[in-house]
Amino acid sequence: MKKILLGVLAVSLILGVMFIFMNKDETRHNQVNAENSTEIESVDKTHSALRKQSEFVKAVSDKLKSKGYDSTGVIMSQDYGKKVNYIVLISKVEHKGEKSGKIIKQSFEEVAKLYDIKPFTVQLQQK
Repeated sequence: MKKILLGVLAVSLILGVMFIFMNKDETRHNQVNAENSTEIESVDKTHSALRKQSEFVKAVSDKLKSKGYDSTGVIMSQDYGKKVNYIVLISKVEHKGEKSGKIIKQSFEEVAKLYDIKPFTVQLQQK
């Protein structure tokens, strides 16, 4: 009985030590180096850019809803560094060919004047 208890204790001790060392190593990689200000600035710029893009998409969505496009709840973006490609999903009922495309692209351009954003393209896809 003592041998079994000692064996279980030894295995749990080994697993505990391994767990502690694995967690220490993982947290070290996830931390931003506070002494390196360029890392902090890079993280801040990335968060700022994502927030700005999110606000832009929300403003475009609101603008489209005000023009009667209720089903455009999904606007996806693909960021290619210098240019962003926005994909707008629209229902078959609301899609009226080139007219819809012009209205949606015009809405993007109107909102883009309020935001300082990268050059972009807009694509329509039917749901």
